[in-house]
Amino acid sequence: MHERVKAARFTRDPDELYQVGLMFRDGTDVEQDFKEAKDWFRRAAYADHPGALFNLGVISAKNLVSGYSSDYEIRNWLNKAIKLEHAGAKELLELIESGGELPEAEGLFALEGKAPTAPEPPKPEPAIVEPASQPEPPVASAAAKFNKDLSCATTQYQPDDLPEYDNEPWDIRISLDNAPLEDAYYFTVKDPQATTHTIQSVLEQFALNTDRSAELDTHEYPQLPHIQQELLGYYQSGKTDQAQLAIYVNKRPSGEPVPLSDPVASHLSTCVFLDGTHDYKLLDLVFVVDSKSLETGDLSGYRTLFGSKYILFLIDYYKRHSPKGADNANFSDTPFRPFLGGNDSTDHYPQVTQALRDAADIGWIFTEKPSNNQIFISDKGYDQIESLQKEVEDLTLKYERYQSVSVNPPTLGVPDGLDARIQIMRSQSVDVIRTIFLFAFIYNEQDLFGVNNWADNYESGESFSAIYDAFQYETDFPDDVITELTQL
Repeated sequence: MHERVKAARFTRDPDELYQVGLMFRDGTDVEQDFKEAKDWFRRAAYADHPGALFNLGVISAKNLVSGYSSDYEIRNWLNKAIKLEHAGAKELLELIESGGELPEAEGLFALEGKAPTAPEPPKPEPAIVEPASQPEPPVASAAAKFNKDLSCATTQYQPDDLPEYDNEPWDIRISLDNAPLEDAYYFTVKDPQATTHTIQSVLEQFALNTDRSAELDTHEYPQLPHIQQELLGYYQSGKTDQAQLAIYVNKRPSGEPVPLSDPVASHLSTCVFLDGTHDYKLLDLVFVVDSKSLETGDLSGYRTLFGSKYILFLIDYYKRHSPKGADNANFSDTPFRPFLGGNDSTDHYPQVTQALRDAADIGWIFTEKPSNNQIFISDKGYDQIESLQKEVEDLTLKYERYQSVSVNPPTLGVPDGLDARIQIMRSQSVDVIRTIFLFAFIYNEQDLFGVNNWADNYESGESFSAIYDAFQYETDFPDDVITELTQL
């Protein structure tokens, strides 16, 4: 597998996800694969990357991936890209609306780099009277944390006409972070009076209550039980403080999470389809799983176990990515001075200094007099790097196949499947904490070591918190599912 593709599997950077999508789209350094490209573009699109949205529009419009692409799906991607001022998406949508035959995919992809053209003067058209039932799209407050809509419907937070829905069933809709509402989870609450309950109560009693999974519309949406299990996992992790879960209300004019003790009625919205086919009341929630700061004891333990290895890979990264003969300049910065015996009496990075000393005590790194501003890696250090790289390579070969375990259809916000590696490793008595750290040191080295504030991140513990984030998304499959997966 190409090194860039390997590394990108561990990133959330939409630009990097988009670039890997382009690699598969064009067959650059990898075999051309539009399905693989689509998966990468979708991950970037969840972070509102305009180029990724445009490419998804082309792939859907030309049906480059097996399976039917609906007009709704095509317009959804392109309209979102147009809102982000993507000129190519606008031109492609105009081509589609003209009704003619579209050019080959290569020609459509080329629209991405096209500069916006000056709009033509508008042609006079006869006045069109819109049906009275079609609402004007509401404008959400600028302070709203999330402002999501379905491409075929509008959602309005706390509208004036809510009393008209008082005696009707209502929905709980849950989406993840920036994932589109097209991938959201729905649970219909048949009791109109349940809107007097708290948000916590309706989540636990209805939406996330697996004893009620029979009430889900699995005939139309067979993925709903899987999504329910996924969301329940996030919710329980947040309650037990294993993860930091923030819950927002879509279009609520506040940038803060909603208190779960609030009554549902205080945060209801309406969703009205533009063609007039559907309108209903709903509680429109957005789950955001944020980075969780490590406890002091955990952080201290991780520094003891992995600090010297962190430093070894850091110095190796410096040497591999520096201009020839620049070693001296590399280690003249503040984080290295106390270890090198500099004149600065104030150690601004005591944790970095300790990790450097630990690596030196093991015999992985050393300095030479009088060249006190240079750090060398010993033969023992390079042997350790090679050994750890081989360990990671073996683990990758054994477990990479479980990185995208798909349910059919895909799970909420995870178009290319759930990462079941940690759970399967645990089932086979692999030291998953060690594995996650080593994977990060090798596959995520740019994010850890290639930034100017690496020492601040190490000192604060942010580096280790970011690595530990992987455990927030650990799957919770039943034992029989794990057994079947490992036997495939």
